[in-house]
Amino acid sequence: MTHSAGLGDSAIRLLPELFLPKDMYHSPVPRPRMVKVEVCVVAVFVVEDDKAVRESLVLFLRQVDLQPVAYESAEALLNAETLGPDDTVFVDIGLPGMSGAELIHCLYQRAGRPRIIVVSGKPQHVLERELSCFEEAQILRKPLDADSLASIFPENGLH
Repeated sequence: MTHSAGLGDSAIRLLPELFLPKDMYHSPVPRPRMVKVEVCVVAVFVVEDDKAVRESLVLFLRQVDLQPVAYESAEALLNAETLGPDDTVFVDIGLPGMSGAELIHCLYQRAGRPRIIVVSGKPQHVLERELSCFEEAQILRKPLDADSLASIFPENGLH
């Protein structure tokens, strides 16, 4: 129910004219056009137990217009997220608890697995042994640098 505060019906009739241009007041308002837009939402996740490395990686990714979500353990990621094939996961191979290799194995078992970027400071021969089953995983060596990170997302104009 509309109340006019004792001004009568004329106040109600005049009210739209106060807010709308005269040419719109007595003409039908055009409906907005509906446009179908397909959106591919790419999510980026960082799983790193070292707070300094985790925060610096997140900061870099934000500087290239990505919005990463960071976790300090594999278990935290698996409990919180549903990952898809358009997602990217940065995984520290030396995680406590569930190791990075175990997390990668778990992600490889899923249909529509995400893109996996291994982050490690371990020697090459150790990585080759731990990751022998995961040939598709890309490897970033610690300490991380801007050029190696830029090579991961060339579509963001970094390389």
